[in-house]
Amino acid sequence: MSRGWTYVKCRKCKFRVKEVTYIGHTLSADGVRPDQEKYGLSKKCRLQQTKKGVQRLLGTINYLAKFVPNMSAVTEPIRKLLKEEHEFIWTHEQQQAFEKLKDIITKNPVLSFYDVSKPVTVSCDASQCGLGAMLIQDKKPVAYASRSLTDAESRYANIERELLGVLFGLERFNDYTYGKHINVESDHKPLEMIVRKSLGCAPPRLQRMLLRLQKYDFSLKYIPGKDLIVPDMLSRAPIKINTNNEVENDIECFVNMVIRNTSMSDRNLEQITEETSKG
Repeated sequence: MSRGWTYVKCRKCKFRVKEVTYIGHTLSADGVRPDQEKYGLSKKCRLQQTKKGVQRLLGTINYLAKFVPNMSAVTEPIRKLLKEEHEFIWTHEQQQAFEKLKDIITKNPVLSFYDVSKPVTVSCDASQCGLGAMLIQDKKPVAYASRSLTDAESRYANIERELLGVLFGLERFNDYTYGKHINVESDHKPLEMIVRKSLGCAPPRLQRMLLRLQKYDFSLKYIPGKDLIVPDMLSRAPIKINTNNEVENDIECFVNMVIRNTSMSDRNLEQITEETSKG
C-alpha cells in the first residue's frame, strides 16, 4: 500500500473478518448480497400504504433488481397502483406481493464477484413487451437487467427486437463488456448471420443497431430457448425505466463515424466544434 501511495487509518479498518458491509452491499467469500439493514426489508417491516409509501418502496427495490431475476414480475401488483387510470386500493393481491418481495430479499440472493481475468458471457433475449439480459462468469450470475419496450420498439419485427436485446445487454453492462471479448448468447439463430454481414447488407434499422454494436468485441452463439430460461423470463417481466433517446444515440454514432472517416485538419475541426456549440 505504501508503494502505491495509499494510506488508511487502523481504527477504521477490520481484519480477519468473514464479511464486510459497504454502501448497501455485504461482501463475503461467496459473493455480494444486499445489506438487509440498509434497505429495511426484514420479515417484520411494514409498508406505508399510500402512493408515497409505494414510490419509496419501489425506489429502494429498483436498486436491488440486479440481485433478483424476477423482481419486476413480483412487484407488478404494487406498481400498477401508481398508474393514473388505476384507483389506489391496497388489497390482498398487493399485500401478497409485498410479503413475497420481503421473502425474496431476506433469503439473501448472492451474485458472484466480477473477475477481470475470466471470460464474460452476456445472455440476452427479447419478447413483445421487454428485453432481458444476464451477465455470467463460470456459469454463475454476476448481474441481471431488464427493461420494457417503448411503443415504437414493440412494433419492431422479431429479428429487430432480438438484435435490440443484444444491444441492450452489451450497453447495460458496458462497464464489464467494453474493451474485452464477450460471448453473447441468443435464442434467435438468424442473428448469427446478421452480425457477420457488412452494414450495407442490412436494413436501415438493423444498420443503426449494428453501428452501435461495432464498439464491442463479441461473438454471438445460438442457444435454444429452452436453455435460455432466465433472460427469457426477464424479457417477459421487464422493469419500466426511462430509456435513452434512440434518435440522439443514432445521431451521435453517425457524427462520430463521419469524423473518423473525414480527412480534416485539427484547426478546421476546432472551428466546426466552436460553431456547432453556438447552436
